[in-house]
Amino acid sequence: MQSRTAKILCITLLFICLVTNVYAYTTITIPYDKFNTQTPTYYQTDKTYTLFEAEITIDATYNTSNSNAVIVLMLTNSKDNDKDGIVFKIFASLAQVFIMTDGVYANNKIAEIAGDVGWKNKIGNTWVITYADGKLSIGNSTDKDVLVSNYAYSNFELNYVQVSDGSAVPKSLTSGNVYVSIDDSMLQTETLVYAWIPVIVTFAMLGVVLGLLKKVTK
Repeated sequence: MQSRTAKILCITLLFICLVTNVYAYTTITIPYDKFNTQTPTYYQTDKTYTLFEAEITIDATYNTSNSNAVIVLMLTNSKDNDKDGIVFKIFASLAQVFIMTDGVYANNKIAEIAGDVGWKNKIGNTWVITYADGKLSIGNSTDKDVLVSNYAYSNFELNYVQVSDGSAVPKSLTSGNVYVSIDDSMLQTETLVYAWIPVIVTFAMLGVVLGLLKKVTK
């Protein structure tokens, strides 16, 4: 019986590993000139993400002769005017993060990095955005909530990456790209593992009990 229990546990773990491979992974390369216009560009994700870890990597050059040069990028659920989303406004020495609700975000700033420290020192060139269980965290690859930690933001769905909006500044960037990657495999696997933990523990305890009973009845 213990052997059978062990086999069931192995099959369960194998199932969890195999399921991981079916999850989506979106990668987007955004040329610098897309940030130089106030006309938005939309990149659709491979699927609707209800939880995700996204990375925004800035490999572009700001226009040093333009003090207002800015990267405007949004993770959003829709292309409609009343959309919801997470808005990043990243200047050369200032970064702001807003939550958009029903198409408005100006009065809902949730984070800002300014001054001599700057976002490049605190975040680096790669921003990491984690969204799971209705909570939003923003940081870098080594400290994923250094800027925003478990901000309550329920029922968000990610369908598009929007580049630029009416607040964008012409001639903000002179070269390079901004890369966005979106992945849910690790978070989905973590959720799946947690869901199966009670089952795994039950089988393990059953195996122990049956093993003890077998010894007692000998």
